[in-house]
Amino acid sequence: MATQAIIMDNKREQHEDTDIGCYRLRSERRRKRDRIGAIEKQLRSLDKRRWELNAQRRALPFIPLEPPVQKGWIRYFVVRDDVARSDKGAFYEGLLAKLNTRDWSYRKDFRVRGRCHGKKVYLVKDQSLREWHEWEFFRQGFTDAEARCFYAEDRYDRHSGRLYRVFVFSEPWRYVLQVRPNIIDKVRLTDPELESEEQRLENNIFRNALDRQIQKVLDGAVYRWRDYAPKPWEGHPYKHWPTGRILDRIKEESE
Repeated sequence: MATQAIIMDNKREQHEDTDIGCYRLRSERRRKRDRIGAIEKQLRSLDKRRWELNAQRRALPFIPLEPPVQKGWIRYFVVRDDVARSDKGAFYEGLLAKLNTRDWSYRKDFRVRGRCHGKKVYLVKDQSLREWHEWEFFRQGFTDAEARCFYAEDRYDRHSGRLYRVFVFSEPWRYVLQVRPNIIDKVRLTDPELESEEQRLENNIFRNALDRQIQKVLDGAVYRWRDYAPKPWEGHPYKHWPTGRILDRIKEESE
């Protein structure tokens, strides 16, 4: 009888093992991966919804504003009168469409608070024509005549400790700044429900500090300023070079 009981117990244990195996229980590692995957899926859905709400808000039409109102002043470049009357006036007018920049200020004189020799003064705000990095300059579709109006200039990025090249317009004197009132004659139609949902979503992301997590999920890494800052043991690549060698290197790169 004892032998028969032992045999029955072994069969019962084998049967229970078979029943447990059919459930396909997840391991601890699998449960952790599923949990992380669910969190990443939620973060992706939050970012996708944020872009959808932003696109819907920007797709709303404009309606005329009666009466128009003035909000500050705008400043932009125009062709000088003598250049506009010359034979190449039309050429520089077309080039200005790609070079022009706009700036806004609540002051007509475009002055900002600053310091001069330690004294607090109001200085004129700087504004220059547009410049392009090397990788984007050749994508602008410049003609040969327009491309000859630019020159390459090497600059030093103090954050990354590297040199980069920009293309600068060689004759900025052909354009002058002009100040005009910033007149607002139309406004975008508002949708309170859309704005309310967008604000709730932004509050949720800000309150739970999800921006960095979303960036890490989408880009695979979180880029910070100190990632590009030069290390204490790293200096400028031309730090110990003589001046003549640096000039020769710049000349070789510009050819």
